[in-house]
Amino acid sequence: MQLENALKILKNVEKLSEDEVEKYVKMLVTKIEDKIENRELAEAIWSIFIFAAREPQKSTQIFPPNFDFLSRIFEKYQKNLLETLQTMNWEYPEIVDFSWQIAKSEKCSIFGGQPMAYAPLTTTVTLETLEAGHLESQKNAVKLSFDEMQLTDFLWKLKEAENFAQNILE
Repeated sequence: MQLENALKILKNVEKLSEDEVEKYVKMLVTKIEDKIENRELAEAIWSIFIFAAREPQKSTQIFPPNFDFLSRIFEKYQKNLLETLQTMNWEYPEIVDFSWQIAKSEKCSIFGGQPMAYAPLTTTVTLETLEAGHLESQKNAVKLSFDEMQLTDFLWKLKEAENFAQNILE
């Protein structure tokens, strides 16, 4: 969640107790799963506290002034937050396979189904990825529209990427 969105959620909360915030922060640093009454609020609090832990010099500026207890809770858990953040690891999904398909529209409904002199090319690129820590891959398709020069350039770059990947494996 973006920091701006998290702060908006926090500002729109009518009643926010110190105990509730502390409960959510404890869940973040101890990884204890407990009942979450308001998931959106919990994620907003987590986002704000993670940002504050990453940027401690800005932490006093990001907490809304009407929630002065947030600074106290942050100071209390800052060390734990930093330790927790250091254990987190981010891995991008691994591309297992990809395919692409090109389609050219010969008729357009805008012109009453008449043939078009210039017909855009639609390319569908499907990436099969394996998320870190998962055993099953998933396919994600992206549709792109190109003119012929853009398509040629795109296909050239795809081929270069494929050759690069093969060279790495060899």
